[in-house]
Amino acid sequence: MLPARPIPHCLNPHYVECDVKQLPIVWFGAPYEEDKVISFAIANGFGDKGDPNDELYAASLTWVNLVKQFYRRFGIYLRIEEVWGLKDNLGLAFYSNRDMLKITKRQRLLVQSTYRAMGYEDEDMQWWLSRDEEL
Repeated sequence: MLPARPIPHCLNPHYVECDVKQLPIVWFGAPYEEDKVISFAIANGFGDKGDPNDELYAASLTWVNLVKQFYRRFGIYLRIEEVWGLKDNLGLAFYSNRDMLKITKRQRLLVQSTYRAMGYEDEDMQWWLSRDEEL
């Protein structure tokens, strides 16, 4: 059933009558590709060198700055989540099905445009089952 887009109704809190905490966790995301994410962060002013005298940006510090700034500006956390179905099991995710009732249409559109700006294709954006869930 997963990865899939759109989310299957049985995992979508808009279609089921239960507490969202009872739903298996699935993440809306794309395969994590550090080159795409860090390049996007640097190009959009989120790069962090650690020391201003350094010539190169530090990927880990840039990632942390991107997460902080994205949340401050848009109210959404970026995450690297372990999911089933990816080669390295790592997905770049913005929200889970448990967050769907709180995510606005504007935020969903922002997430999709951010993925595209990072260089992801629409077919890369899928719902992925969390590795915390058993198959």
